[in-house]
Amino acid sequence: MTTTVFSDALKYYRAHQDEIVEKYNGQVVAIKDDKILGAYEDLLTACLETEKTHEAGTFLLQRVSPDREPRVERVPRARLP
Repeated sequence: MTTTVFSDALKYYRAHQDEIVEKYNGQVVAIKDDKILGAYEDLLTACLETEKTHEAGTFLLQRVSPDREPRVERVPRARLP
């Protein structure tokens, strides 16, 4: 993911965090071009489903939480198909 794509998606998340938390708290959202592409129960599902329609590295996956500092999560390689 380019730094600009990541930075823009994170800015969008932070600017709309309260609304996103209200709708998707606890889920993983995929963000690209200032919109939510989808919401999923776990990171692996979010990654696999979003990559069906968007190239890897062109979107941000973010666990929705009221916390103001986003956490970094990784998809374990052993679980990828």
